[in-house]
Amino acid sequence: MLTVSPYWTGESESRVTFSVSTAGGPSCVFDVLDLIDDHRLPIVVTIVVTYRRRELLFQTLDAVAQQTTRPSAVIVVDNAADDSLATALAAQHPDSIYLAAAGNLGPGGGFGFGLQRAESEIVADWYWLLDDDSPPALDALEQALDVARTRDEPIGAIGLRGGHVRRGRIRHDLPLGAVTSPERADFLLVDGSIVSAEAIRRAGYPRADFFIMMEDLEFSLRIGETGLPLYVRPADGSINLYQGSGAPWRGYYQSRNHLRMALERRSMRWVWGWLTREVAINLHHVRRGRWSSIRFRLRGAADGMRNRMGRTVDPSLGSSGDST
Repeated sequence: MLTVSPYWTGESESRVTFSVSTAGGPSCVFDVLDLIDDHRLPIVVTIVVTYRRRELLFQTLDAVAQQTTRPSAVIVVDNAADDSLATALAAQHPDSIYLAAAGNLGPGGGFGFGLQRAESEIVADWYWLLDDDSPPALDALEQALDVARTRDEPIGAIGLRGGHVRRGRIRHDLPLGAVTSPERADFLLVDGSIVSAEAIRRAGYPRADFFIMMEDLEFSLRIGETGLPLYVRPADGSINLYQGSGAPWRGYYQSRNHLRMALERRSMRWVWGWLTREVAINLHHVRRGRWSSIRFRLRGAADGMRNRMGRTVDPSLGSSGDST
């Protein structure tokens, strides 16, 4: 016969325990709070970084608000510090937390700013990182957390896109929709990923000095190097509009930050990987007559060598300087 009876340990009146025993057998004591904690929903904080794209931002926030598994909190980091956006958020998404950045921090700095605020106020299990142009599928968070539940190990991050590094060469060989079940990766594209609180404790925040481009690759590699695995999960219908991805000035930051990573790793393989990538990209630009794109990339390489980091090229410049 199974007997269940209340049991007080005498240690704290706030703890509720039960003693379970069978006739003639040993008894076991279970703490109710521990049992509840084992089955509680994880605490997830969504962080969305935006910069002067209000319509896209609200599409993304609307999708977040309709998730089948709702996040515990939503933080919007505004890299433009637009007072009118704060007013609109208060009216349309009053539960969101608005943070005005002190200048355009880029994605890395913006996510870092949001993560610092979240850590100071909320004890979270996961952080869901989104760009403002990435409306997620309505079950995106649920699917990501389901992957985490099926892994019998601590996890660093789970994303929709990623790849591997082979002999210093970056391979985006796990693009969106490439897998039908979760697969290990060396790096992830952070947009749309959930990142564990343990990963933030071990690896820190995305690098603000990268400003834009390669910051998610560097951040996720750093997480993986702490021993926490990274996973790419199957596509779920989430959308990424990639606004402005072809602007020539982005090549400056890509070239600079990639080279900086290679030099800081003191790895000839990484330097060779950077060099072969730059040659291939610039030959492509030569064939298409994209001379300003080449100039931006060469300037980025020079600044990477000199460790001239931060927001050194204004994103408003060079957005349409190429002929095609």
